[in-house]
Amino acid sequence: MELGQAFERLRAKVTIIQGPDRILPKEDPEVSATIASMLQSEGINIVTGARFIKASCHGDKKVVTTEQGNQLLSFEADEIILAPGRKPNVEGLNLEAAGVEYDSKHVKVDKYLQTSTSNILAIGDVIGGYQFTHVAAYQASVAVRNALVPLGKKKVDYRVVPWCTFTDPEAARVGMIPEEAKKHFKQVRIVKFPWAEIDRAQTDSETTGFIKLVLAGKKDEIVGAHMVGAQAGELLGEMALVMQHHLSLNDILSTIHTYPTMNTGLQQATFEAYLEGAVAASNRKIVHAVLHLRR
Repeated sequence: MELGQAFERLRAKVTIIQGPDRILPKEDPEVSATIASMLQSEGINIVTGARFIKASCHGDKKVVTTEQGNQLLSFEADEIILAPGRKPNVEGLNLEAAGVEYDSKHVKVDKYLQTSTSNILAIGDVIGGYQFTHVAAYQASVAVRNALVPLGKKKVDYRVVPWCTFTDPEAARVGMIPEEAKKHFKQVRIVKFPWAEIDRAQTDSETTGFIKLVLAGKKDEIVGAHMVGAQAGELLGEMALVMQHHLSLNDILSTIHTYPTMNTGLQQATFEAYLEGAVAASNRKIVHAVLHLRR
């Protein structure tokens, strides 16, 4: 998505072809739809549900053949960019001699990042899972601690992992999408706040997008945050901190946020969540009863 938009803005005609039925399939469906709409508005052709069959040459053109349902589709291009994912580059390391187990997808590690040979640890893309630079940095801190202080080993904790797709606008996420939350919690509610309501977004003429909070339980714990908007990735730090330490809506509301910044959008979205929640409803009943008694 990122490279496709970049090449389109460099005046290349771009077609994105992929197997899943929607782009960014790991994101909230509304996030995917919003980013797809933005890319298409810039002239990018998006083809989903298409399985790659082959690549060939036709004169000075390169041709990609795909299967979409029962139909074969062909696309001509000057260049083809592939995004097939990653596999561990471990050939030549002779890991078998060290007793380190691995397969075609990753080096195998336990919850302490130890390989099958306990005094050898592995981190980063080579162990699969979340293949992000910031996750590798987190894993490094855990691995160093476990290597130097083996009696106080620490497990990796992936409960709160933020990530961002750096399109324009950005698609940022931390925690569960609504469907995931409903499988884990009996009580789930969703609060959506328009990006256009953030004053800084209005000032910068960057009003496309939204903030979506996934709240669970009677205490409205934030278990997911999904954002589309300019600089949305910059807002993930605060949300990750809130979720990591199980902070409440009130903790965000009572924290002073610099105005005018995009971060005030989080406070605004949280206030919307409060107004729609049970606590505000209860307070409104109390206020109504007091006013009634005064009358």
